Amino acid sequence: MWPDDRPDQYNKSLGLVPRAFFQAGLQNPALFYVLLWSTCAHQDVLRRSNTLTTSSHGLSYKIKGIQKLNEALSKGGKNSATDAIILTVLGLVIGEDYQFTEELRKPFNPALTDSALLSFHGRSHIIPEHLDAIVRLVALRGGIDKITLPGLAESLIM
Repeated sequence: MWPDDRPDQYNKSLGLVPRAFFQAGLQNPALFYVLLWSTCAHQDVLRRSNTLTTSSHGLSYKIKGIQKLNEALSKGGKNSATDAIILTVLGLVIGEDYQFTEELRKPFNPALTDSALLSFHGRSHIIPEHLDAIVRLVALRGGIDKITLPGLAESLIM
C-alpha cells in the first residue's frame, strides 16, 4: 500500500515507513480501521477479485474508518489536520475504486508489471473531490514540509 510496505528479503522486518504508519494507526482509530480495510483490499486483489470490496469484514472496517474520520474532522481546526488524519484520507482515496479483468496472455510479459504494486494502484479511479480534500488538509497542516510522519510526504507526492 505504501512505500517499503513489504518485509526486506534480508532482515525479514518491515521498514521505517510501514512501522511508523502502523504505530500512528494504533494511536488513531480512523487510521487503524482504514489500515485494516486496506489490508483486506490488498488480499482481495492478491486473490484476483474483480473489485476490492468483496469481503463483508473489509467493508465493515472501511465504514468504521469513515465514521471515526468524520468524528475527528467534525472537531475542526488544526487538530483535524494531523498526519494521521491526512494518511487516513489518503488511504481511502487510493483505495476508492479498482476494476480488474483477466488480461489475455501476450507473447511478451514484462517482468516488472507488478513491481511495487504499480499494477494495483495504476488501475484506480480517484474522485477529484477527495484529492481536493487532501490538498486542503495539507494546507491546513501548514504545507507538505510540516508533515513529520515518515513516508507520508513521499506518499502524497506519488
